[in-house]
Amino acid sequence: DAGGAGGWGGSPGGAPSEMVSRFAGVLALAGDDDDGDVSGGGGGGKAGKGGECRILPLHAWMAAIHPKLGATPVHVLVNRELQATGSAESTRHVELALAPPTSVPPSAAAPPSGALGLAAAAAAGAFRGARALRYAAADDAGIYPQNSRDAVRRAAALLRLRLGALFELARAHDAPASAHAPPFPTPCTVGRALRWFVDLSAPPSKAFLAQLARYCADGAEAAALRELASDARSAEYTRWAVDGRRNLLDALAAAPSASLPLGALFELAPKLHPRYYTIASSPLAAPSALHLTVKLLAEPGCRAARAPGPLRDARARGAEDARFAGVCSAYL
Repeated sequence: DAGGAGGWGGSPGGAPSEMVSRFAGVLALAGDDDDGDVSGGGGGGKAGKGGECRILPLHAWMAAIHPKLGATPVHVLVNRELQATGSAESTRHVELALAPPTSVPPSAAAPPSGALGLAAAAAAGAFRGARALRYAAADDAGIYPQNSRDAVRRAAALLRLRLGALFELARAHDAPASAHAPPFPTPCTVGRALRWFVDLSAPPSKAFLAQLARYCADGAEAAALRELASDARSAEYTRWAVDGRRNLLDALAAAPSASLPLGALFELAPKLHPRYYTIASSPLAAPSALHLTVKLLAEPGCRAARAPGPLRDARARGAEDARFAGVCSAYL
């Protein structure tokens, strides 16, 4: 049971893996936050059989992942629609406070789902040590996006994991000396890692498909994945993965017999990087906030060839209505 307590992820068939994941139970979450993204965590929570377990506050956890960039939590002061009512498009005017947050403002008492984790984080004092922002006209602001709640839940279901499950990452005992350290601090919940670390919207690379084949119990599915990842099938791969705008979740759903360990996912999948927007204000006119003007990227999904061979296509039904949304603009 990949989501159980005490098990270590393995590497079937001699698949190269430099990380293993050990599960330490399920975090006792407060309230109805069922995605396992504990934004505060200064004091941690009960971790089932693992006992008391402390996880880093979200902004400190993000700063550890991006040491050169850092990570600063901010209050969203304004987030309003600029398009006329009834418009098929969406353009948002967003104002972000420069002063570090110390508590949840009244307007954020009931924030939208996952909105910077303000409510959960402030209650645990997770903003301690946050620094103020400064900017100059025409600077770029880097926004750390998060995957949508639906995408995170779907990912957990495909990986057969509980979002509240706590895990630790470590180097595999047979990893080479050149192996990288785990990509983020643990212990951590599955929900937080899937929401903030893995770019679930990214198209599956050929390398991802080839490695996914190693974890398939069904030989036909494994062979189809290897064929799709081969140089001889580049045109078919492009039609299915790129033109069809498939993402990592579509690839996992295409091979239901695959049991991809969590550690392998973090090695193979691309990291969720910040998206940059040119600041639409001047500190002379807006000394306490920076303004962004963000157009929502939402385009029709492409009608592309179905998954080849025995691979299942989770997008086959209703594919004409599928929408491709930008992960950061949709988040904002």
